[in-house]
Amino acid sequence: MKSFSISRHRLSVTYQGIGLRLDEWRRSLRIATGYAMRPALNRWRFVAVTGSCGKTTTTGLTAYLVDAPSPQLLTYGRNNANGAAQAFFRLIGRRPATAVFEVSGHAPGAIRHTTSLIRPKVGIVTVVGLDHTTAFGPIEATADEKMSLVADLPEDGLAVLNADDPHIMERASVTAARVVTFGKAETATLRLLHVHDRWPDPLTLTLRWRGEEFEVRSPMIGLQSVGVLLASLLAALEMGYDRSLLVQRIAQFEPFMNRMSVHGTPDDRRFVLDAWKAPQWTMNTCLAFLETVQAPRKTVVLGTLSDVRGNTRRRYEETARRALEVADRVLFVGAEAARVRRLVPEAPGRLFMIDHIKDAHHFLQQDRIPDEVIYVKGSRADHLERLLHAAHTDIACWRYRCGKRFQGCSYCSLLLGRQIRDRRRCSTLPWLTEQQRLPV
Repeated sequence: MKSFSISRHRLSVTYQGIGLRLDEWRRSLRIATGYAMRPALNRWRFVAVTGSCGKTTTTGLTAYLVDAPSPQLLTYGRNNANGAAQAFFRLIGRRPATAVFEVSGHAPGAIRHTTSLIRPKVGIVTVVGLDHTTAFGPIEATADEKMSLVADLPEDGLAVLNADDPHIMERASVTAARVVTFGKAETATLRLLHVHDRWPDPLTLTLRWRGEEFEVRSPMIGLQSVGVLLASLLAALEMGYDRSLLVQRIAQFEPFMNRMSVHGTPDDRRFVLDAWKAPQWTMNTCLAFLETVQAPRKTVVLGTLSDVRGNTRRRYEETARRALEVADRVLFVGAEAARVRRLVPEAPGRLFMIDHIKDAHHFLQQDRIPDEVIYVKGSRADHLERLLHAAHTDIACWRYRCGKRFQGCSYCSLLLGRQIRDRRRCSTLPWLTEQQRLPV
């Protein structure tokens, strides 16, 4: 007699496959519905933002400057066509205004897939870097993808471009829209004349726009924030918003959680969290702000670097040497920490390799100094922000690579073993500011 059996593993795989197909069907239906809804939103002015770095903060700051509906509440960080379609559901019935969308360019054609639905009138390209080299190969291909955001803008549209990025300016002619630029270049529409970057002093920029010089102060940190400020401000200025009002709003806009966000602790240490992504090609700029920081001790915690080109070990060593130039202690945490082992004997008592984040927490707790500055940089899969949370309370989760890449620990129920989000999906952790609790 023949017998029939099915393993639990095979059954699980079958259910998972069905679930994936259902999710794909829901996304397709949602996007199709978005296309059907788009004509009802023609009175809205849509702004789209892309670039290798700074997209999210530029999107949030631009929305704040033009008093647009919060992009976090509209798309919950989904910077693709599916997220845009979800945003449309929340815009229907609102009074027409400006809406700002972040657009991902993670793969060839991804930007046009999203912008064909949004049909923006204003496009912002922040910078072209070495992100997603696996998908694109040479940086020229990445530049072509990023610039496809402005290529399809209407003739009465506005393209806001980085005048200091040659890959962007070489392709400025792809758009029929009016082009305005920002940066240090003499030809820039919004020209950067001077930067005062000495944290904890406000980041201060001296700018020239339409022949007039003025000053902008921001609580944002580091030279990597300069391009974000310039792009957002120029877009708002060219859309007709009052300059004095924009300057006031910039002074009130704090960094988002884990994007150069500043946090105090009960023992008077200061954490600077920048652990959402860590492209190796940006590390020199990211670490530069520590050069002028006045603190009794400066510590750098580094996790996994991304978009590493060439010899990986050599790139990690270059980053370690740069960190040692600006900090008193440098900790490499995680599976990639061993890549700097050859340098440890050269910097005794200053360079450390730590396998697990929990051990890094114990290391930092055992040797504490008031007013110490701890800069935390890594990829989002490392979840290094737990170092901050553990300095405030006992946390329940020390998993390594839990798989929740697109959810920060500040919103995850695993962190404290209970729900820590409200109905708006914002964090309820009391040691975070209102801006830091937003689900970015």
